[in-house]
Amino acid sequence: MIVNVFIKRATLFIFLFFLVATNIYSQQSKSKSEVVVKIAPYNSKARFSRKNPVKYKIQFMNNLRDVQQGSLVYTVFDNSGRQVLDHKFDVMVNAKKLFSSNFEVPIDREGNYTIVMNIELTNFTNTYNGSFTYIGPPKR
Repeated sequence: MIVNVFIKRATLFIFLFFLVATNIYSQQSKSKSEVVVKIAPYNSKARFSRKNPVKYKIQFMNNLRDVQQGSLVYTVFDNSGRQVLDHKFDVMVNAKKLFSSNFEVPIDREGNYTIVMNIELTNFTNTYNGSFTYIGPPKR
């Protein structure tokens, strides 16, 4: 009878240990096996002017053990779909590090614009589509 209770408790302990270990491993592998990129306009309403130029915040979180290298290419289109400008940045994010940066988009004519950003890193590729408005007189 005592042996039977001991076997039941040991089996239950092993089962619970296995569940906890599996859950911890799966949480670690999900959170640490990816590259996360966050992009947002510097102004939350995406309305810019001469006083507040068009700026974007970008954050790269590299949870991998490998350095992530690549580029960010952005293209700006006006309301009619005409390409107004494009630019390319080289990007390098060290292993297990966070990299944040701001960049300015040199727009100086009033209007509504669409911005398309293509991000290509070693283990990450994504496209961000956004829009913004530039109001006020041209930049000097």
